[in-house]
Amino acid sequence: MKRKIISDISQWSRQGVLSVLGPTGSGKTSLVLNFLKSLPSNEASQYLLVSVDSVAFYRGLDIGSAKVVGHERNHFYWCGLDFLNIDEAATTKLFLKEVEEPILKHLEARRPVILVGGSGFYERALVDGMAPGEKSDEVYQKELESFSNEILHAKLLSFDPKWAQKIYPNDRYRITRYLDLVDRQGLSWKDLNETRLRNANLQKLWNETSTLILGTQTAREDFRVPLKTRIEEMLLAGWEDEVRKLLKMFSPRTPGMQSMGYREMSGYVEGEYGLEDCKVLILKAHMAYVKRQKTWFNAIITKSNI
Repeated sequence: MKRKIISDISQWSRQGVLSVLGPTGSGKTSLVLNFLKSLPSNEASQYLLVSVDSVAFYRGLDIGSAKVVGHERNHFYWCGLDFLNIDEAATTKLFLKEVEEPILKHLEARRPVILVGGSGFYERALVDGMAPGEKSDEVYQKELESFSNEILHAKLLSFDPKWAQKIYPNDRYRITRYLDLVDRQGLSWKDLNETRLRNANLQKLWNETSTLILGTQTAREDFRVPLKTRIEEMLLAGWEDEVRKLLKMFSPRTPGMQSMGYREMSGYVEGEYGLEDCKVLILKAHMAYVKRQKTWFNAIITKSNI
């Protein structure tokens, strides 16, 4: 798959696929919606918008994911939103199953597609293909439960220290997933990072992706105030009430409630700490995520320029 890096949305031909990426809070969705609103309504209605945000995958995680709602949700054709229950784990296969068919239909009809979101792992699977590997084994996963994140992370690095570039010690879900792939299934770093499997039907129509990446030149600290403001706006919009209602139906340990922001809010609602401490934890998690995203997206730019 060829990527064409562009620096402004006006450089896109309005054909094929555009991927708009960037760290959380960089204005990706606003940019895309403002672009579509600038077009004649009959032209804007031809576009498919694909959400590539792993928190927005979940039904019910609305406020804390900054999910598009109301007119902006109903006026445009979206996919990639609200296809998982909160007690389901987000996987690449489920994401691709949800979005590949509508993308294929739009490309067959020569209608443009815009991917928008900050979950680079899922965007890469869609654009470049999915890494090999089978579903994780329940028995093997059960065997890992008694070990700490640090021990499991060290075990993963023992197979190849390059995993430290991709998997962080606090990301238990991905640590245990990749241990299944590497330890149980015998796949190597090269297998999982250099071999990509793509949908054959899509591949016939989709050979190039125009890619616009926002915020990579912005200093990480410059995200702090906007993200702090966003957190306050989410709380004013009723985020606490949303989480309280969800915790009446789901355990805080379910996959959806372990999403960034919702994990910290669940701790506050459960009485582990006060609201001000909760805000600090949410901001800290977002700032760490910005750092990882900037690294990921800069790597895309570097690779595309080689």
